[in-house]
Amino acid sequence: MADSKDKTKIIFHKGTHTIGGTLIEISYKESRIFFDLGAVFDPNIKPNSMDDLLDNKLVSFVDGLYDPMAFNKPIEEKEKSFKNQACFISHAHLDHTSIVNFTNPNIKVYASKDTAKVLEALSLENDFVFPFTKNQEKSKTNIRKIEAVNFDDPIIVGDLKVSLIAVDHDAYGACGFLIESPNMKIAYSGDIRRHGFREESTNDFIRKVRGVDLLITEAVSFSFYKLYEDDLEECLKESELVEKIVKLLKNNNNRQITFNYYPTNFERIRELIRKTKDIRKLVLTSFNAYLLKEVMGIETYYYKINDKAYGLDPSLEISLEELLDDRQKYLWQIDVKRFDIVDKLKEKGLYIHSDAEPLGEYDPFYKVFIGKYEEKNIEVRLVETSGHGKTRDIYQIIKEINPKLLAPIHSFKPERVYYYSDRLLSPSDGDTMLF
Repeated sequence: MADSKDKTKIIFHKGTHTIGGTLIEISYKESRIFFDLGAVFDPNIKPNSMDDLLDNKLVSFVDGLYDPMAFNKPIEEKEKSFKNQACFISHAHLDHTSIVNFTNPNIKVYASKDTAKVLEALSLENDFVFPFTKNQEKSKTNIRKIEAVNFDDPIIVGDLKVSLIAVDHDAYGACGFLIESPNMKIAYSGDIRRHGFREESTNDFIRKVRGVDLLITEAVSFSFYKLYEDDLEECLKESELVEKIVKLLKNNNNRQITFNYYPTNFERIRELIRKTKDIRKLVLTSFNAYLLKEVMGIETYYYKINDKAYGLDPSLEISLEELLDDRQKYLWQIDVKRFDIVDKLKEKGLYIHSDAEPLGEYDPFYKVFIGKYEEKNIEVRLVETSGHGKTRDIYQIIKEINPKLLAPIHSFKPERVYYYSDRLLSPSDGDTMLF
């Protein structure tokens, strides 16, 4: 019988039955990799260290993965057998990145060039991923060093080879992985869909991983629908969403219009700027204008939310006072961090919430946030679309990849994914599999 060290070992540490906190380990002999690096979200917990995350079961402990200085209490580690290690991030959303600063500084972290750029820009204010603890050695920036790589360029980690393949998602730079060990090929979808601006990227991913031994796929949409036939919810294409906002602007002349969006969806805001320029001037907060300039090289109108200049062009600044008086010229952003501005808005205005924070009713602040607009007699329009594939699309992606085995994760109800009973794995947190 072959020794277990001659087999590919997969450990589903976290994130099998939650939307967030995915942490999977794949190893072969003296080589191992991890993906992703997020924590389970709990709005009632404000962790300050790895101890807090572990005590509240928001992450799982893994020997050697974390920086010992990220803990308040000494930790006992036993695993010393891996000579080659690396971590990989599929995209910049917090549920896949939040613990990156707590990882062992001796283990490299890889991401696509676009994702690395997004994470560094978002970390400027030190309030995106969990910040370094007081005991850790600080980076020159507020996020640890991330190795930025091109799509499809393989990364060799001892006996393992990992290729980052672009996919369609609502986070700029998103990718899935093709992981190759000496005895098997594994694909990880990351978060994936087909109704965004990069449908062809998802199709390309499918072609490149077709027929793999194991497909580990997200199954977010299955959290909310029991059967394939139940998937009747509206799911706008990103292009349709932009057109819907354009229509709202055209139909609401002489009315104050504000909006918000999720900052990693750079392609949506780029298209909104392009499509609305002849109707209203789109104005971002100074920080979001900085993000757009830093990541995509696009400069746009902005208003200051603090005393920082962010290296922005002064000629593009619009004063908050002018925005508050306006009813016709501007479509402007109200970031959740400047919630106080809502009190100053005109009554009978329109607010467009476009997949912005707070993200939904599971966040206790959501009702407070939306309720404030209603108190001010401001109409709230939710113009949203999922960053995840509909159940029908996920089924189709699985069918086209045609893996020998399937492991659905990243879902409250991954067991709802049916794919030939003899080919379906149903892992739970902590499960180990040998191939």
